[in-house]
Amino acid sequence: MTESVFSDTIEFIIRVYTGKFPTFSSKGGYALDTVARLNELMEDRGLSIYGLAKLCDIPYSTLKNTVARSGQLSLDSIERICEKLEIPVYEFFMTDEDWDGIEAYAIRRMHLHEQGAERTAV
Repeated sequence: MTESVFSDTIEFIIRVYTGKFPTFSSKGGYALDTVARLNELMEDRGLSIYGLAKLCDIPYSTLKNTVARSGQLSLDSIERICEKLEIPVYEFFMTDEDWDGIEAYAIRRMHLHEQGAERTAV
């Protein structure tokens, strides 16, 4: 499998998976529990709210109040956090379960592609 086909497949899979994250909010439109994801990322990296606030140059009170009230992070805050944690923004919205599904799908696609290439070579 060529690298570009693999990259295109992964990009497509991520788009499919990221489309499932939004859920309808009580006010209409879409909402995502950004605080739950933030807590996972902090736990994975051994960071406290204070440590993350300092690292990302976000006021501690902003993060603390958002987490305490189960509020939502602004896009600006999410982008800052992702930049400082050195992850792409789309990864902020992905869970381990989602990555496992993407990996399984990508492996199936690679096998199908390889089988197709073998058939045309014969």
